[in-house]
Amino acid sequence: YSYLRAVLVDPGCVQSSQDSRKFCYDSLSKASKREECDYTAMVRKPNRSKHCSKTNQCVTRFDHYCVWTANAIGGGNHRPFYFFLVGMLVDQIIVTTMTIHYFRVTLPSIDSYTLLNVCRWVGAFVAPDVRLVTAYMIFINAFTLMFVSIMLGTQTYYMSRNVTSNEVWFADRYKWMMKLGSTVYNLYDEGPLRNVIGFLFTANLCKIDFDTPPMNDYIRGVTRQFTSTIQRQQAGPTEGASPSSPNTSAAPQTQVGNVLSQLPVDKQLEMTAVQGMFTMLIQGKTPVCPDSIPADRHEAVLSQANNMYKMYQDRMSQIKQGASQQ
Repeated sequence: YSYLRAVLVDPGCVQSSQDSRKFCYDSLSKASKREECDYTAMVRKPNRSKHCSKTNQCVTRFDHYCVWTANAIGGGNHRPFYFFLVGMLVDQIIVTTMTIHYFRVTLPSIDSYTLLNVCRWVGAFVAPDVRLVTAYMIFINAFTLMFVSIMLGTQTYYMSRNVTSNEVWFADRYKWMMKLGSTVYNLYDEGPLRNVIGFLFTANLCKIDFDTPPMNDYIRGVTRQFTSTIQRQQAGPTEGASPSSPNTSAAPQTQVGNVLSQLPVDKQLEMTAVQGMFTMLIQGKTPVCPDSIPADRHEAVLSQANNMYKMYQDRMSQIKQGASQQ
């Protein structure tokens, strides 16, 4: 049932309308708006959507295109696709258990592991009457069990973090994604429990949303925890340091510079631009994206600077509240 729904149900294709076509036509004269349009389907792309080149449609909450279902996996059929994977895993476990039991009953037992006994056991394992079962067990079921286990584990992990495969693979393309260290986070993330309940039961996975959501309490907490960890690592051991110890005050800047130099040139430019625009916001100036940043990345860079400034304001307000309470 879940497989049929994953195959036959609309994956969440965004339907073209007169307003969406007008928006696409108007965006041709505005470079910053072009990335919001799917000119093939002539629709304005909602957040978390992507154009699927296989189905030639813009799919809401796009995850990936699945060859098993010959259909895109998106907001409309992601839930039944997950239940299909659960059923597949249960099915493969049952088949594996029955196959192992069959071999235990059919194959001769080995009393002593001599070369002759091992050769007899291998010969019985590939005998004509069990050859089909052997081939299925080794070449088909084992591969399917491994693949389904990896797929289900990955999908469960992504579900608990409210991200899709597409968002994890191409996080730098989307303004609602952010990276802390090597881990990407989604501004729609509400915590593992709420994410799982929403995905499996309550959430509208085909919701049309064009506005980038603000940071919720969970993302703020994750950001504060990450910031505290970085500050502790940069501070390093301070107690018991000898006077002759080398000066470590420049160590954090050196570490940041080393990490920055390892990034691609375009990312280095973007990070430098974000820092400059963040400084402008602190100084009360209007942030201006430098010409070194491509026009199609201006909005994403500005969004990152605004998010940093929002975190800065939240932190400063917390410090002021703590000082007033004391």
